[in-house]
Amino acid sequence: MTGNEPFFQGHFPDFPVMPGVLIIEAMAQAAGVLVLKTIADREKKLVLLVSIENAKFRRPVVPGDQLRLEMSVVKRRASVAKMAGAPR
Repeated sequence: MTGNEPFFQGHFPDFPVMPGVLIIEAMAQAAGVLVLKTIADREKKLVLLVSIENAKFRRPVVPGDQLRLEMSVVKRRASVAKMAGAPR
């Protein structure tokens, strides 16, 4: 990421960091893609984020960093999937 990303401009101007809500959203999007990949008839399905457990931000994501997300399916039922993930 470069310092030109719009969220870096206004999020702590003297110390630009990627907002945690955007990191969580990126993880939710990656989890949704992973779940949809295994669903038949996925064009007609909707994937929603319903809860977040134990989210912790151990270090800031700053300009020049590469944010890599790793997501995995922990448990899967007919209409619910529990995911685990971490930025790397």
